[in-house]
Amino acid sequence: MPISKLVFREDFRCVRCQTPLYVSVGYSRVLAVLCELISLVVLWTLGIGYVWLLLLFLPLSFVLMTVAVRVVPFIVRPRLYVGKRSTFVKLDL
Repeated sequence: MPISKLVFREDFRCVRCQTPLYVSVGYSRVLAVLCELISLVVLWTLGIGYVWLLLLFLPLSFVLMTVAVRVVPFIVRPRLYVGKRSTFVKLDL
């Protein structure tokens, strides 16, 4: 299935059968952590002070995430699931 920039939307569907598809939770988390780390490294290397570092950290990581969700799926393909994956570990008792 071809990957598009819409892969992170809630209403993303298969082009053939219209089945709802979701990106894996792990892929989304790794992408978020990478954007946060890049934001921290960029601000740190610019010599931003501690207070400004805390104030600019989240806005810059949000901007990086906006760019990353449009670019990264074409570089590293996400794993798509038919149903929403639960973030809780279940014992199946």
